[in-house]
Amino acid sequence: MSEPFDSMVADVFATLGTAAVFTPAAGSEVSLNVSLEVEHFADPGGYQAQVAGTVTEIEYLIADIGRVAVIGETFTVGSTVYTVQQEIENDGLTSKVIVR
Repeated sequence: MSEPFDSMVADVFATLGTAAVFTPAAGSEVSLNVSLEVEHFADPGGYQAQVAGTVTEIEYLIADIGRVAVIGETFTVGSTVYTVQQEIENDGLTSKVIVR
């Protein structure tokens, strides 16, 4: 991606994002802004039989934590702690994860 586009996306998170703290399995916590979608309807793709339902998703800038979040790590938004369950999108700039 281009530098101007990367900057615009970072500006969107800084302006419209929600303050959060990322807690890795090892290392120091990181303050960042995230996009939080609570009880977002998810319709799994693919040809296997799966149940659609609601999930909570967090999207964040990968550069803010220096890598992608892994299962079991957490994001704290306000007083709620969300645990990463699965990464569902990654465009190299942002990552979206399902959390509980």
